[in-house]
Amino acid sequence: SALLRQGQLDEAIGQFREAIRLKPDYAKAHYDLGVALGNQGQTGEAIGQYQEAIRLKPDYADAHNNLGGALGLEGQTDAAILQFRETLRLKPEQAEPHYNLAIALSQKGQTDEAIRQLHETLRLQPDHAQAHNTLGSALYQRGRVGEAIREFQEALRLKPDYAEARKNLIIALAAQASPAPPPGAATNR
Repeated sequence: SALLRQGQLDEAIGQFREAIRLKPDYAKAHYDLGVALGNQGQTGEAIGQYQEAIRLKPDYADAHNNLGGALGLEGQTDAAILQFRETLRLKPEQAEPHYNLAIALSQKGQTDEAIRQLHETLRLQPDHAQAHNTLGSALYQRGRVGEAIREFQEALRLKPDYAEARKNLIIALAAQASPAPPPGAATNR
């Protein structure tokens, strides 16, 4: 795992494969191999390793969470949502699975449920700048511009160089300064 932390992915992958060869039922080695493969962009192989880790240890919350992330990258949003929900069943007090679930729900157009998950993320980890930015975007999408502005500002307070939050704040401030015309009004393009 030290090799993985040092970014020596090829060597780490070799070590994890050797550990699995010596002890095929070692769930942590499958999980770590999945992480290394995922970091190399080998998402399909990473998915297989996370699935094997879960087969060996069904209550492996981190493997469920990472499997959800990898499935999401592959466009399998429904399957990702199931994995994030399983992670939360196993470890409801982890912020990251709530955040990951919120992202997946947003992709499915389930904005209100995503907002609830983002609030839970921030209850558990108030300094999660990405969650503040994502919550701001969801609130903005729902027409709650004032609340969105506060979330973008908080994201920037936590991470002053957060370019996406700055862009979102500018857009929200501009929308607040010149509200949209009423529905059905003619617009010039």
